[in-house]
Amino acid sequence: GDTDYVVAYEDGVYKLVPGSVLNETKGKKYGTLQAAIEEADDNNTIVLLDDIELSDEDIVMSAPLKTMVYVEGKDITLDMNGKAISVKYEGEPHLIGVVCVADAAGLTVKGEGSIEVEGVAYDDQFNVAYVFYKRGTTGHLTIEDGTYHAADLEDSMVYTNGDGIVNIN
Repeated sequence: GDTDYVVAYEDGVYKLVPGSVLNETKGKKYGTLQAAIEEADDNNTIVLLDDIELSDEDIVMSAPLKTMVYVEGKDITLDMNGKAISVKYEGEPHLIGVVCVADAAGLTVKGEGSIEVEGVAYDDQFNVAYVFYKRGTTGHLTIEDGTYHAADLEDSMVYTNGDGIVNIN
């Protein structure tokens, strides 16, 4: 078919998986969004080629700050390319944010995509705090466009510790 496959290391085994995420700047495909982000350099653009699903298995930080997409040490662009990220987290509270941008890091989200988050009630509270979490007081989170929806968040759609570092255009 037309699907390009990439080698990914999962559960102690190397596997061929569809290349669903592209680092446009480097011209390289990855099996997961997080793998593409981790390999990116400053000013790289990551493009979704397919809709993706994230679940408890995609946690990339340990408690108390669990997240599914983590940008650290760089300033990159995520081009959603009209695609959707579907998130279902069934674990213990809290998934601090589906997308977390570390202090001094930057993320620009564009491309008319969507993120749909489904959390669950856990001991009378919801287990997802934020869709976007911008940590620290430097760097930025810029949301150019797109549609973002979360059912039953513990707190809010976007959270930040700093002034003027989150821009929603």
